[in-house]
Amino acid sequence: MPKTYYKSMRSGFKSQHGDINWKIGEWRHQDGKIKTCNNGFHASENIIDAMYFVDCEILAEVWAKVVISEIQNAVSIAGLLLITEFLSVNDNL
Repeated sequence: MPKTYYKSMRSGFKSQHGDINWKIGEWRHQDGKIKTCNNGFHASENIIDAMYFVDCEILAEVWAKVVISEIQNAVSIAGLLLITEFLSVNDNL
């Protein structure tokens, strides 16, 4: 079973970088070699850590598979990510 993480994103359900439009229930696969801060989907074990890396306009609970690396337990890089639930959405969307 995949592990639960948290992902902070911008309005429009977009990542800080890239053009993926995140939707609940859709697995997303990252092509190429997964590398910290270069290629992969970022998520955090703790909500506060997820909010630190991206201005939190939307907070999502995610499942991650193929987790490649972690930076001081704050961020993990995954090759596969699935949004399971949007926990918070800014009222201004």
